[in-house]
Amino acid sequence: RLGQEGDGCLFPAAIDACADGRHGCQHHCVSVRGSYSCRCRAGYYLSQNKRSCTMIDYCSFGNHSCQHECVSIPNGHYCRCRSGFTLQPDSKSCRATDLCNGVDHGCEFKCVSTEGSYHCVCPEGQQLQADGKTCSKCGAGHVDLVMVIDGSKSVRPQNFELVKQFVNRIVDLLEVSPHGTRVGLVQYSSRVRTEFPL
Repeated sequence: RLGQEGDGCLFPAAIDACADGRHGCQHHCVSVRGSYSCRCRAGYYLSQNKRSCTMIDYCSFGNHSCQHECVSIPNGHYCRCRSGFTLQPDSKSCRATDLCNGVDHGCEFKCVSTEGSYHCVCPEGQQLQADGKTCSKCGAGHVDLVMVIDGSKSVRPQNFELVKQFVNRIVDLLEVSPHGTRVGLVQYSSRVRTEFPL
């Protein structure tokens, strides 16, 4: 087609090859002397078909230093931690999340966080039950327990009350039954007296 210059001469008009929209460029179309070429936005490169754009995989360069996972984005990359871990302030290293504070762990006594997980523990002398959450009580086993207490006058009344409270607390912890734990009590002073047998 011909255009008109201000001095009256005719010249070929510049053809915008990108204007008709049939170029197929994914990002940008650049008109060049009656033809066109495709260009990509920053962070992308032109694919072999010369029309589509592929994001540059910055993680594939091998210099990202991410402890767990590297994620490419159009103008670089960022580090991401696996589930159960949190990204540290250096934006590269990961640390296990304290799941004991973040989940309903159900531990009867104490929850201990481990890398990406947690487990329950029991106080000394008790064992963790099969459910992994509750602790066995002292009375879980079958025992015969006979307690001997001093009932002489040298034990003052307030001290004798303390001894009785102690005995009651021990018995309350046990599962007392004829076929389970059996408890007996013997009191001594000037003579020995069986208060109750097993």
